[in-house]
Amino acid sequence: MTIFFQSLALLAIFIFAFMLTFILITFFTNQKKVKTRLSKVQVNASEKRKREHPFVIMFHQLLERLNEFSSPTKQHEQEGYKKKFVSAGIKNPLWTTRFFGLKTFFTFIVPILYVLFAALFMKDVSGSDMLIVALTLAAAGYYLPNAYLNSKVKNRKQEIFDSFPDLLDLIRVCVSAGMGLDAAMHRVSNEIKVSSQATAEELSQLNLELRAGATRSSALQNFAIRCDLDEVKAFVAMIIQAERHGTSVSQALVIFSEDLRAKRKLYAQEVAAKIPVKLSLPIMACIFPAIFVVMLAPPLSSVASIMK
Repeated sequence: MTIFFQSLALLAIFIFAFMLTFILITFFTNQKKVKTRLSKVQVNASEKRKREHPFVIMFHQLLERLNEFSSPTKQHEQEGYKKKFVSAGIKNPLWTTRFFGLKTFFTFIVPILYVLFAALFMKDVSGSDMLIVALTLAAAGYYLPNAYLNSKVKNRKQEIFDSFPDLLDLIRVCVSAGMGLDAAMHRVSNEIKVSSQATAEELSQLNLELRAGATRSSALQNFAIRCDLDEVKAFVAMIIQAERHGTSVSQALVIFSEDLRAKRKLYAQEVAAKIPVKLSLPIMACIFPAIFVVMLAPPLSSVASIMK
């Protein structure tokens, strides 16, 4: 009995020593890996900064300082701009400061530079003309960045909307083949890059959140917020309800995909129906004057010759 307890004690000591050694080796190895990784990142960042031209670095620093003059102060305005940046696919936080810095630069600095240049080198320009051009440049510098951002958001939403039925069909095929929903979305994120890069990026972000430990419902809701489309929100609500009630995801995807394709067809018909109305103004402005000239020129010339 004594030999048994001695053997058990030696075994416990061996296991304790082995676990302690393993923990220490793992700890120091991870620390070394982290330091190596951080050093590589710092070296890459420093090399990237060295590759940039000094003028570019100074311009970026200037934009960061000018950011304060155009950046919104109210909370709802800040949230609105953040939502627009996310919907436009701009995830780098530096772009927000540079956006408002560029807005300040084009609104104030460019008109001031124009006034100085006109005052020194353009002596023939009057003060009123100079003021009108400066105000036009200021207005363009204030509104054009917002117009560019809204256009980028609109184009990205349209791209996701156009590729979303194909995305649903691919997910349905993967789910019907026996894959799980998470694995299906991961597979589809690699396949959809051919037709839509924006949709592939949003799906990749969704997969990263799932791998990081987020719940499927929260990750899908974040996906709907980033896309900011009613169709995506309806898809997310459908998946959450199907998961909650235990219904077939594949059948729900079939019905939802057919409805979405019908909606896209109606949208295309609506756009086509607006074309004649949009063409009426160019026709009236460009074609009708030429027709009037051709029709009225002979009688007018005859009347003019008779009156002479």
